[in-house]
Amino acid sequence: MYCQYCAAPLEERALTCARCGHAVGAAPPPPQYPYPPPYPPPYQYHPYPQPAGMNIFAVLGFIFTLVPFVPLVGFILCIAGYSGCKKTGQPGRGLALAGIVINAVGYALLIAGIAAFVVLANSGHELLREWSEEYSYIVFTLL
Repeated sequence: MYCQYCAAPLEERALTCARCGHAVGAAPPPPQYPYPPPYPPPYQYHPYPQPAGMNIFAVLGFIFTLVPFVPLVGFILCIAGYSGCKKTGQPGRGLALAGIVINAVGYALLIAGIAAFVVLANSGHELLREWSEEYSYIVFTLL
């Protein structure tokens, strides 16, 4: 007879194996199963990414568009805000476009008014000619 654990020859009346020490005729121990897998980690809250704030150039450009004496600054900021919104996808593109349109219309009206003033001043109207001679410095300081 042989030991079922180490395959060493056993004596006839031996109760244990002389080589490994296991009991003779005993049932083999049950197989050892690996530990169960650990529990999954608890659910972790991942908040939604916060949307980027409105483009600051678009906001400032629109504000400066409406402030007297600095519409050129507003126009430049609106253009920068519009292109920035296109590149980054930030909100504020409509606000920048509104500032650009308001500035364009304002400058078109300013140029048309100056042109009308020059034409009327040179057309021979006595009252307008006197007014243009006295107040022409105002027009040139506005430009």
